[in-house]
Amino acid sequence: MEEQLINRLEKNLSVINDLLNNRDREEYLFRPSDKEWSMIQVLSHLVDEEQFDFRARLFSVVDDPNQKIPGFDPLAAMAEKNFIDEDYNELLDQFMDERIKSVAMLRFVANDKWDNAYNHPKAGPLSARFFLAKWVAHDYIHIQQMNRLAYQFLEKKTKIDLAYAGNFRIG
Repeated sequence: MEEQLINRLEKNLSVINDLLNNRDREEYLFRPSDKEWSMIQVLSHLVDEEQFDFRARLFSVVDDPNQKIPGFDPLAAMAEKNFIDEDYNELLDQFMDERIKSVAMLRFVANDKWDNAYNHPKAGPLSARFFLAKWVAHDYIHIQQMNRLAYQFLEKKTKIDLAYAGNFRIG
């Protein structure tokens, strides 16, 4: 199962790259509302999660399940950033590099380490396998979000009701 999940993380790399590559500034800064993220915010979040959340926590559990897992607050990290000044293409390259690094590292986890689990005081046991599965699920959530943003931008830019194309669920 772990090999399939690692393969999915690797395949999601090209999916995410295809969704985010070659977007112009207007599109990657587009936000449907003040409460929703833009593509550049999603991308920045993915870079943070790659470095400070899933990979850091999974390898903490693999290396020493008795050690407290690293803390990370993704919403606080996002609130501190100025996205207008971010270099979108550099962020995309950074995500690609970090994901390639993550996949390479994951391929070296020994089979007997996937059951290693940190016993979280509130959430209970959190295994390396748990973090790997959540990592893949996290990709799926943001792939859906990026598709929704592309759809909403297209509708706004063309000023055409796109319902004729089919039912695209927003939200």
